[in-house]
Amino acid sequence: MSGKNSIIVDDDADLDEAAQATMASAFGFSGQNCTACSHVIVVGSVYAALLEKLIDASSAIRPGPADSPATTVGPLINAKAVASAKSVVDSCMGDAKCVLPMKFPQHPDEGFFVSPAIFADVTADAAIAREECMAPVLGVMRAGSFDEAVAIANRSTNAHWVGVYSRSPRNIEFAKRRLRSGNVQINRKITLSRVGRRPVGVFGRSEKRDSWKLEIYQSQMAEQQG
Repeated sequence: MSGKNSIIVDDDADLDEAAQATMASAFGFSGQNCTACSHVIVVGSVYAALLEKLIDASSAIRPGPADSPATTVGPLINAKAVASAKSVVDSCMGDAKCVLPMKFPQHPDEGFFVSPAIFADVTADAAIAREECMAPVLGVMRAGSFDEAVAIANRSTNAHWVGVYSRSPRNIEFAKRRLRSGNVQINRKITLSRVGRRPVGVFGRSEKRDSWKLEIYQSQMAEQQG
């Protein structure tokens, strides 16, 4: 996989908490964030229950102007971003099940507002798992065990961020030892890290792509200590 980041939810997790965190990580800033979640990997029998929670809650999200009290998420950055989102969504239709369709602006003067899209039964070969989409698009993947979920997450060539939702001490410890990612969040959403406020780890392809962030952080820390 080489899309954006993953969240693993096991069969011992608080599903309400996991669903809310997944939505915030996937759809915050309309998905226009390199730390955003693009895949949630669900372990075992809780797949259907978590998927239902994600669909129900995400259906209530309302894109719109940032200064409107009714707005949940803001617009994409420009018309090119809208076209890119539509291209990714269209390419997903043939290899995953669309359970929450994305809504697009009907006219250019309406603004670049798109609603979230959710795809179920996503495989590692699906377009959403391979392409990095800077838009509110989430793929839901199955795993037969927690160990398999970690193996799926480790297929990412970006290896930037991974989140884990679990109340199992064994699974949490396993994730800490086995996940190959620059940043691992345990029972926390995976977006909104601020350079200069906390260390930002890099791994895999993100070592080259995001090395400038680490350089900025190291420079700021050296100034503070000097």
